Amino acid sequence: MYDLYKALTTTGINIDNVLRCYQKYMEFVVDHIPTYKEFIINMKEKMQDDEFLGDTRQLLRPDEVFDAQIGYDIVRAQLIDKLA
Repeated sequence: MYDLYKALTTTGINIDNVLRCYQKYMEFVVDHIPTYKEFIINMKEKMQDDEFLGDTRQLLRPDEVFDAQIGYDIVRAQLIDKLA
């Protein structure tokens, strides 16, 4: 999620291309592409998981601040909700 958040907030990425790539990738690697509802349920569970929420802490520079909830809100609004 951090990578997506960072890309969405610091670059001018083409969101349609990102979604198209996601779709193609998922078609290649899984038998069942998660529905929007399944994706949201999975993310809700992850947003309650301390390990998921804290996995970037040791990777970021000491001066880099990342709030996972804010990151998720941005990723959801700009990408995930477009999967619906």
